[in-house]
Amino acid sequence: VLFQAAVILCTFLCDQFLLVFVEVVIFEQTNHAHVALNRVTDLGNGKFEAYVLAQVWSFSPREITLPVGAEIDIYITSPDLQHGLKITDTNVNIMVVPGQVSKVSYTFDEVGEFPYICHEYCGSGHAAMFGTVNVVSEADYAALADGGGDTDDTTDDDMTSDETTAEEGDA
Repeated sequence: VLFQAAVILCTFLCDQFLLVFVEVVIFEQTNHAHVALNRVTDLGNGKFEAYVLAQVWSFSPREITLPVGAEIDIYITSPDLQHGLKITDTNVNIMVVPGQVSKVSYTFDEVGEFPYICHEYCGSGHAAMFGTVNVVSEADYAALADGGGDTDDTTDDDMTSDETTAEEGDA
């Protein structure tokens, strides 16, 4: 009986160690895999790929800028909880299941801002899970892609507070 108790205890401890070890390895591999995420790639000919990470409580990247007419494939995953991705004024609405990569494609035919949100309640910071797809004219996109960043439509309201403060400090 004592031997059986020792075997059971050893098995339990070994299982717990193995479970913790496996969780750490999976966490490390997942975090390294997500380094490849958080980007938008221009494939040419009006085609783009976006790799999006949904995690407690943010999307990364938070902002995606595309030229009008862009066809985009969005690959999205989560390392932690179930999330959702809904881009307003489009038919993009997809569940994001931890450990799986979901894919959705869409063509943006109109210039404008298309906010996106997490539509699956994921905890107390859920309301902070949002972002924007900015669809700009081809000329504005070309200027941004060339590093110009400034378009004819830029106003002081388009700047971040850091840029405004820097300009005020230069004056």
